[in-house]
Amino acid sequence: MKPQQRKLIGQIFKKIPVLKGLAPSQTQAVLNICETRFYEPGDIVCARGAMSEDMHILISGTMSVTGSDGTVIAVLNPVMAVGEMGLIRRQERSAQVEAITPSNTITIARLPFEQLLAKDPKLKTLFYGNVVDSLSTKIVNDNLRALDHVDSHTAAQLTIHKLQKQLDYALSVIDDCDGLSRTEVERQFDEKMINEVVILFVDDETSIHSSVDRLLRKQSCNLLFAETGGDALELIEQYKVDLVITDIRMAPMDGCALAEEIGERYPDLPVIALSAMVSAEETEGHNFSGFIDKPIGIADFRLLVETTLTQDL
Repeated sequence: MKPQQRKLIGQIFKKIPVLKGLAPSQTQAVLNICETRFYEPGDIVCARGAMSEDMHILISGTMSVTGSDGTVIAVLNPVMAVGEMGLIRRQERSAQVEAITPSNTITIARLPFEQLLAKDPKLKTLFYGNVVDSLSTKIVNDNLRALDHVDSHTAAQLTIHKLQKQLDYALSVIDDCDGLSRTEVERQFDEKMINEVVILFVDDETSIHSSVDRLLRKQSCNLLFAETGGDALELIEQYKVDLVITDIRMAPMDGCALAEEIGERYPDLPVIALSAMVSAEETEGHNFSGFIDKPIGIADFRLLVETTLTQDL
């Protein structure tokens, strides 16, 4: 490898998360075990099912990463790496990497890299620390993408629920409008129109209220909070509530008693149980449409709210 190439590759190393922070001597040591490889369009760089034995850093060209079903799950551009875990342990590759355009890579083989780490404990500590940081970042980003998807899907389902209610109200106005003027019909329609989905959360621990507010803040819904079952029933009388989420362990009226009371007065109003002390099995037979464990899991919470509101649509 020419000196100019070594300098360029040394600069590239600084952009690779698992190789960041290398001292000049460590960079030189890694460079000594690197290979440069060229791939024509269509060449397979990493075959799905093959044992991972090396890491590839793309320095020019474009490559695709294909999942087990043949779907392209990522496109690699300079300077991106693939196969970092191949430097840590030998395992079957779950995806296939293929060159889209003429591509050049830097390849680091697992065995020489393991031998290098064994000789340099500081490099080993740095590398594994970088791997942990890189995986942590990936997990956080994957979770954020998943939550964004859940947010978008839940918001869409809440909108569908709102539109369905608006349609129901419109039909009820039409049923009652015989002999009424257009102005009077419009007035009645405006009175019955709903602009938001209303969710009532009942818990005597007020600290939980702010958590739920954060969980549903992005959604197109109106959140109401009550600390007792009695307060909850009063709010249901005042507002067109679409969903009740209630803790079980409360006094003087616990969540089960509240759910049964709601079932008698408002049989079409769904109620979700929430508890850290009571199991889902213990809430059976008490008019609950679902159950959420404490502490509340964000994705599970939003998904249950969504499915409960839309199950009858």
